[in-house]
Amino acid sequence: MEGSPVKGAHMLSKGYIAAWADDRGVVSVIDKTRQRGYPASVTKATIRNYAYVTNVVTRDLEDDYSKIESDGLRAIRGLRSGQTDLSSASVAAIIEFLEMHRERGQYADQMDAKVPAVAIGTDGSLHDIELSVGDIIFLGRHRTETLRLSSLGLESWEWRVESWEGSLATGDGAVLLFRESSTAAVSTVTFPISPHQLLVIGTPLQYERMLPNHLNFFIAEQSRQWLVSASGTLRAGDLTVVATPPPNAE
Repeated sequence: MEGSPVKGAHMLSKGYIAAWADDRGVVSVIDKTRQRGYPASVTKATIRNYAYVTNVVTRDLEDDYSKIESDGLRAIRGLRSGQTDLSSASVAAIIEFLEMHRERGQYADQMDAKVPAVAIGTDGSLHDIELSVGDIIFLGRHRTETLRLSSLGLESWEWRVESWEGSLATGDGAVLLFRESSTAAVSTVTFPISPHQLLVIGTPLQYERMLPNHLNFFIAEQSRQWLVSASGTLRAGDLTVVATPPPNAE
């Protein structure tokens, strides 16, 4: 692995959740694994030590993510400010940011996991190894069953930012994929870019078929560990128990 490992790795990008912070830089956080909610500064929220260090793969995931965050957040800030004529580079940067957010979120509650495996040497010898979550994340990109956003052709779908009257939450599962039926292809991707702005890519959602606050329920259901909202507005009981399963959302 190149470079020095980053001790305090953010599971949700610091620059992203800053949009939910108050004037003190504080957000509300729920740790679903402990069913505990608390206020936290954006600099300290959703941090795990050495989260993306690899034991086997020679790849600096933290450096990869840093570059994706820099380009993606720049483009997302443009969306927040009302920019509509995104360049192809900005669209690509946002797709990559969503891919990263989704990739990290799939393992948000497993960051301490170690998986035994066997490696085959170039001489055919077998070696017992232990994969870290960083290794698993990287290797998972090459699994044929892994759905990658880059395979959906999102750059050619309709993009829009919808204003939200209530307060949107976000979390490690905040990139939502919707299908018109359980057997249909993904037709809509949504992602909160601020407490009052929702990025919608693809077919418009049919909100009349959803219960009030249902989008926040979907995010809570899909998030494995971390939920974040504006300071003082997020309560564990409101979001961590969903009365009805999200229809065709993943």
